[in-house]
Amino acid sequence: MATSTTTLGLRKPATTDTVDVSTDLNTPYDTIDDQFQKGSDVASATSITVPDEGYFDITGTTTTAGFSTVNAGIMKMVQFDGVLQLTHNSTSFNLPTGANITTAAGDRALFRSEGSGNWRCMWYQRASGGALAIADNSVDSDAYVDGSIDTAHLAADAVTGAKIADDALDSEHYTDGSIDAAHLASSAVTTAKINADAVTGAKIADDALDSEHYTDGSIDTAHIADNQVTLAKLSDGTQGGILYYASGGAPTELSAGTSGYYLKTQGASANPVWAAVASGGKIDQVSFTSGATGSTTSTSYADVSGGEVDITTDKGGLMAWYFLSGYNSSTSGNTYIALQLDTATEVAQSQVTQNLSNQDYVYSGFHAWTSVSDAAHEINIRMKVSAGTFTIRGGAILVMEFDD
Repeated sequence: MATSTTTLGLRKPATTDTVDVSTDLNTPYDTIDDQFQKGSDVASATSITVPDEGYFDITGTTTTAGFSTVNAGIMKMVQFDGVLQLTHNSTSFNLPTGANITTAAGDRALFRSEGSGNWRCMWYQRASGGALAIADNSVDSDAYVDGSIDTAHLAADAVTGAKIADDALDSEHYTDGSIDAAHLASSAVTTAKINADAVTGAKIADDALDSEHYTDGSIDTAHIADNQVTLAKLSDGTQGGILYYASGGAPTELSAGTSGYYLKTQGASANPVWAAVASGGKIDQVSFTSGATGSTTSTSYADVSGGEVDITTDKGGLMAWYFLSGYNSSTSGNTYIALQLDTATEVAQSQVTQNLSNQDYVYSGFHAWTSVSDAAHEINIRMKVSAGTFTIRGGAILVMEFDD
């Protein structure tokens, strides 16, 4: 009874079978011959249907992840005519290095079926002669063409200090601002290494400059911020003395004067001096009264209730201020407010003509009397109108005695 071969599936007659030339000879020979023939080009696809021939080209750029199912043991050698990706799968499409492969035109490979649609790439040869992958630490410097390692082939931070020859770096190799204090040896920066005006404020650390670094007299007013010269920064003076500007504009100390003296200015062309207080003018007593009330229709002066001060003087001088607010019922009436010492004629008169009925106005006045007799005196706020009724809202009087 006839059987079939395992790999190519050829009919294998039993010793008692009659041999058929077409079935048992021609067909097997054609099948065997196909293994040494080049088949038609096959377009790349996710899964490529392999031809019967043992060698064929794969065209196109579609990613390929497997071949069609054939008997285990069948070999197919292929040539790639374009750039595409072969996707590695450890079972169905096992590729060298265990990783995907991107083809190039002219690359060749040999695939062996492992049955059930599973294939293994036995070898892969690049058209360039390059390797698919290089083992770690397997390439030595003698394998490189001189000058072939450019910046594109160097990993970041790969060139360490040990790889740089002594005295090989010049200023052009440094990034601007990259040399900080940590990279400078002690005492390495001399004045000869620094260009004039090269050290800007941004290069100087905060609080790094002390008085020893400043040229005498170099800090002028343009370099001192407003309100920065405190009292603690001024040189010590003499207790009781004061500072003034002398003729040349320089600050000068005026030593302490005699107790009780006052500081007297002598104008723009002279220095201030201490001077004795002249006799007279001294305030000896003060009296104040508030709570003025009342109203009037009188056209002659009358006392304001709560607007009087009684004072006894022996200094010869009196001063009085009054303040009063109120309103007149008549828009045509004038209101007059004044001061009176004892029974003397009214003084310090203030007058308002009412523009609006019952609108409040403020009245105030001041007067100083001299040569006042040493006795008890009364000073009053007085009021009168030309028409209407004047009503007080409030008021007060201040009286001071001074040396005449």
